[in-house]
Amino acid sequence: MIYPVKILSKNGKVKKVVSGSKLTDMHWRRFYDDENQIDLMHGPRNSNVPSHVKKKLDQKYAGVFDQSFSFIN
Repeated sequence: MIYPVKILSKNGKVKKVVSGSKLTDMHWRRFYDDENQIDLMHGPRNSNVPSHVKKKLDQKYAGVFDQSFSFIN
């Protein structure tokens, strides 16, 4: 259960009240959007690894990742 939230102006007066059900809807919508952005095999889809880091990791772990390996038979 999420409680309603009051948004106040700089003078301390109530500007807006967001209901608990609205906040719950916002939370779950964002949760599922974020969950859909993650690929379990490769991490977040929109992550950017700097090229110098990628190059160093590729050299260090060369041959460890086999493209033909699959969890699905």
